[in-house]
Amino acid sequence: MLKLGKKFSKEDYRKSLINIKSKLTANQVKMLNHQYDAPDKTISATELTNLMGYRKFGAVNLQYGKIGRFLSEYFEFTPPTRKNGTPRWWMLIANGIPSKMDENFKWIMHPELAMALKELGWIKSQNNLEKFEEILDSTPNNKVRSTFIKLFSDESARRQVLANFIELIEHAHSMGSDTWGVHSLPKKIRLLVGRLIVATIQKDCIWIALGKNSLEKSTDKNEVLNESESWQWDTGVFREYKVIPTKNGYFSPNHSPEIWSIVKEFNFKVIEKSAIKFKKLYKKSQKLHNREIINYLKSETGKDIPEPIYNIQSIKFPEEIEEKYFEGAKKKVTVNAYERNPEARKKAIEFHGRSCLVCGFNFEKKFGKIGAGYIQVHHLKPLADIRKQYDLNPIEDLRPVCPNCHAMLHSKDPPFTIDELRKKLR
Repeated sequence: MLKLGKKFSKEDYRKSLINIKSKLTANQVKMLNHQYDAPDKTISATELTNLMGYRKFGAVNLQYGKIGRFLSEYFEFTPPTRKNGTPRWWMLIANGIPSKMDENFKWIMHPELAMALKELGWIKSQNNLEKFEEILDSTPNNKVRSTFIKLFSDESARRQVLANFIELIEHAHSMGSDTWGVHSLPKKIRLLVGRLIVATIQKDCIWIALGKNSLEKSTDKNEVLNESESWQWDTGVFREYKVIPTKNGYFSPNHSPEIWSIVKEFNFKVIEKSAIKFKKLYKKSQKLHNREIINYLKSETGKDIPEPIYNIQSIKFPEEIEEKYFEGAKKKVTVNAYERNPEARKKAIEFHGRSCLVCGFNFEKKFGKIGAGYIQVHHLKPLADIRKQYDLNPIEDLRPVCPNCHAMLHSKDPPFTIDELRKKLR
């Protein structure tokens, strides 16, 4: 018997099936059903060929292998190879019993996969194609996929939009895992931060909010947008926000990286200010967050997309100051809210670096691109002191630390100093 050599749990298979469902066809799900219904969940290529109504068993081998390859890509695991070096993708689905005749080769479905199929409701008693189309069409991931295709029928443009949207999501997440969310309408996909809609994917364009104050200071970039065919200002009801000054418009993706770079820069300003002002995503918007949008983005791009986490019960760190800090100048502030300030963080991190000053951990070195730029900052002054008015100096008062060390610094009152905690490392 040919065996995989690695065991995946029912939960592993359940998650993988959810992830790859947008890639599967109704016939592929039907094949899995036929094998599930077979005695001991064991079936030969010839038997499966007859049940599927195919003329040659090669078609079954092809489709069976595709399912296995989808699972392999999700698990990031390459199965054993044949003598010619090609992987046996089917081993992610089953163990195999070889035969002198290829058409009599038998597959024995992994029991963990069988349990996952049953738990997800993918096993139907009536084996007809319509039932299996229902399985795929009724899944939220496919509904999201259908929405994206309706909004951008051109695959190249759609992929560009997905890449653009992911960049905005990643920046929103860097401001706090509870500051943002995404939700879908019949003809729109929205990104919300705090209490603002900061970007909306709609038919053939992205509506997007740009920081007005920053934009007005950059007259050259403003002029580039005015002259670009890829950008059009919104002149309707939502042409601007007042609570955070913005100028809003429509970006049409046509492979113009220069325009997107400008749009992204000034949208990041809105994301940052909205996260600072409102601290968390509005509760009603939290309920609207559609994680299937994130699942779709993962399945389409293969990227590890961050997901928001709401209602976090955690220590409140006094490392985040009010948005009253101005780059290049000292200003008296009263710290009575623990909010993120990108300018103060930026100056501290530019000077001290992005590695934890306690344990040396660096997110980018450990996690690659998804960890790029991530680090928390810690106030050196005790909480009792920073509630009073003081002159904030980001370079002297802030230090980059990883979340684990940050929690340990604040595990007592007053907090440990960085040197004290460093000495406790083992």
